[in-house]
Amino acid sequence: MAVSSARVVDPDTVAGAVTVGPLPPGFVIDLGAPGMGLFDLFLGPPVAHGEFRDNVVVGLTRFVVDATVDVNDIFDDAFTEARGLPEWIEQRADRGLVGGRTQGATLQAGNYRDAAGRRLHTVTKYEAYQRGNVVYFLQCTGTTASDDVALWSSLVHTVHSARLDD
Repeated sequence: MAVSSARVVDPDTVAGAVTVGPLPPGFVIDLGAPGMGLFDLFLGPPVAHGEFRDNVVVGLTRFVVDATVDVNDIFDDAFTEARGLPEWIEQRADRGLVGGRTQGATLQAGNYRDAAGRRLHTVTKYEAYQRGNVVYFLQCTGTTASDDVALWSSLVHTVHSARLDD
């Protein structure tokens, strides 16, 4: 049972550093991310498909837990949300075991059709880090409207590289 939880938007309040990279070419940081409840937001150049911009979103949540919590249980439903997206086609869904510095992780990639009818390619990584009774839950999601395989590969690499270094 979590005693408390809070979104983390200030890097100075994290016992370590969140790193993501390298970013795909042309991506820039959006300094407004904390105002949206995000740890980081990176935006690609505008695309011809309208208002959508390729992006990499980083969310971080801090939990204070008691001794009865099995942190790895948080991943039991990790793939559910994406699988509910319209016309979801899954390319991979991997669940990492507890080990090393983490309490588990997942990586899921696929594509879906958004409300505007665009086919979007997305990849999401979830990873949990526990130090005593404090758990950091990292989410990194990259999304592109491009069919460029090189950009898609770069996005997968970027999201896969996201981590908390403490």
